[in-house]
Amino acid sequence: MSSADFNLREWISNSSKIRALANEENAQDDNTEAKLFGLAWNSKVDTLKLQEKRPLTDPNDNVVSITKRDVLRTSCKIYDPLGLITPITIRAKIFLQELWELKYAWNEPLPKPLIEKWVKLSTDLEAATQTEVQRRYFPLLSLWPSN
Repeated sequence: MSSADFNLREWISNSSKIRALANEENAQDDNTEAKLFGLAWNSKVDTLKLQEKRPLTDPNDNVVSITKRDVLRTSCKIYDPLGLITPITIRAKIFLQELWELKYAWNEPLPKPLIEKWVKLSTDLEAATQTEVQRRYFPLLSLWPSN
């Protein structure tokens, strides 16, 4: 590509052969992480991870009062386009639905049992956003039939 004055830059591949070839052509990009559909893709280990720019909860925050507004704010921060952590995010939505059924106002502090339930849920959400999953769903060998 460089012979035709096309300087390839800012690219990424999970293939070690392509990275080695690019290294020979001096077109190697050392970046191993890229954004893919709002997810972080690590090309070296070929995994996807949710991209949370900031923690869902403040670790220095002593949970004194939680409101319905806080629950909605935290549960809406998670962008999961592939539904990787839906079993956990749905629990937060169900909890919010319970708050609506109990007719809590937006800024009304929740009682202690509900705060404890929410703290556990938000801890699970935080842990789920740190999970990495393999990008490839099927093993490579299963893509081609054996002879």
